[in-house]
Amino acid sequence: MATIIQDSNDAITIQDLEGRILAWNGGAERIYGYSESEALQMNIVDTVPESHQSEAMKFIAALKGGDLVPSLETKRKTKDGRIIDVWLTNTKLVDDQDKLTGVATTGRDVTEQTKTLEKFRRMATVIQDSNDAITFQDLDGNILAWNRGAEQIYGYSEAEALRMNIVDTVPTEYQEEAREFLLSLKRGELVATLETKRKTKDGKIVDVWLTNTKLTDDKGKLTGIATTERDISERIGSLEKFRRMATVIQDSNDAITFQDLEGNILAWNRGAELLYGYSEAEALSKNIVDTVPTEYQEEARGFLASLKRGELVPTLDTKRKTKDGKIVDVWLTNTKLTDD
Repeated sequence: MATIIQDSNDAITIQDLEGRILAWNGGAERIYGYSESEALQMNIVDTVPESHQSEAMKFIAALKGGDLVPSLETKRKTKDGRIIDVWLTNTKLVDDQDKLTGVATTGRDVTEQTKTLEKFRRMATVIQDSNDAITFQDLDGNILAWNRGAEQIYGYSEAEALRMNIVDTVPTEYQEEAREFLLSLKRGELVATLETKRKTKDGKIVDVWLTNTKLTDDKGKLTGIATTERDISERIGSLEKFRRMATVIQDSNDAITFQDLEGNILAWNRGAELLYGYSEAEALSKNIVDTVPTEYQEEARGFLASLKRGELVPTLDTKRKTKDGKIVDVWLTNTKLTDD
């Protein structure tokens, strides 16, 4: 037993009721940096950072009264002044008459685990506070985690959601898609991103963009899925509005064209095809000046130069030239285009 104690990678130490160190194994030397001969002249409190010495003194006082804290996560200080996180397991020592004589402590350096745990805590906080709905489900779709974003988007509290299956948030006409998704997940297949629809607690249908991530255990075995869901209903509504506007523009009998600041043609509708005779494909390789009669090209270049300065002639009565060389009188209405 002594050999096992001496060779253990854990720090195993024995202290009397005053905290004086009576035994110090190889693990304690490696973790704390003090040799056995150094440690045997020390008190265990010498290995405690100032911020935790009051805690250590209370532990010793309680031990004298026969009370023992059997396990404890705390901090210790190494010989070179480094502060480490340790997990202590304490055992009372008694003599042949069963009289309390001291304590044996097994100390494990958990600094790396603590750092990892802190990283996970920070990540968990980010997940919990995200405005996106972030949910975890097992391979059958049972909900395992449900953040505040999910509460806001779907209307179910965390307590309600944890009794539900993710399919319960899916409109009837999309449930077959959701079940097929779960079946493919069980086969190890994953649809990484998906635009679909979901149903809130009050029955409202929302458009969502899903980003899916496989969840695995320590052995790499698939256990479930983490899904980040963003409500894009407003964006879809805007997109639909833009689609309708684009349809009106495309089908208009007026020639509607887009040009950059150099006059290069960026868009060309059917009305422009009818008026000028150029197909869309032809027009997109041209400059708008190519549609201007020679005697009006200086005017057109002056228009572009003023546009670069931020000036705009909102309306203009002028002439244009069709593909077959015909000169036509046109009334132009101009609108500035800007980025976000």
